[in-house]
Amino acid sequence: MPRGNYKSLSLKKKLELIKEVESSGKRKDIAAKYGIAASTLSCIYKSKDKIIGSLNNISSFKDQKRISKGKNPEIDMAVRHFINEARDKRIPLTGEIIKKRLLNLVSC
Repeated sequence: MPRGNYKSLSLKKKLELIKEVESSGKRKDIAAKYGIAASTLSCIYKSKDKIIGSLNNISSFKDQKRISKGKNPEIDMAVRHFINEARDKRIPLTGEIIKKRLLNLVSC
């Protein structure tokens, strides 16, 4: 039996869902509006603290769909900061440039 369609929502959309559930509380209508199952909405709502906390920490990655934490959050934040600065200055980045920067951070 084939499974249904999968829909992956961004953290930003999940936050919208959480706010709608808190304001109106009609979960079935909200789930239908976003095209997701009611059980998916329940799972999103149960993890609302985690979602809100991650959005506060990573304001530049609101289109991100999943929450993932690395082994060393300080290095992750430094690399993200480096990437954001390079993008703001329109400096082209490659995997090698980012890798060299990461190795410099780790060796310090």
